[in-house]
Amino acid sequence: MFLSDGSVCNGPVGYGACAVVLFPNMNNGDTQIVTKPIRNMVCSEKCEMEGVILGLEMSVEYLRCTVSSVTNQQEAQLNARGGRPYCPQSYKYNHAVRI
Repeated sequence: MFLSDGSVCNGPVGYGACAVVLFPNMNNGDTQIVTKPIRNMVCSEKCEMEGVILGLEMSVEYLRCTVSSVTNQQEAQLNARGGRPYCPQSYKYNHAVRI
């Protein structure tokens, strides 16, 4: 699940940004917070849409890493080798903050 928000500073049109908080389905998953500057002279609706898009991108990447990790762990168990943990650091969002 993710929550997103976008806003504009100093009026209906101005400098915009968005933020997303990703809550993993796994009990041991780390919550991810990502912010993204949009641009100047933008409306709030654009920032809100960019936040939803960013949240969807993060969700897809999280699921891709999780499924990849499960597949790798299953292969490792079959080969009697240790599995690899899921890969939240591989997100292309290098400004993610773990909490």
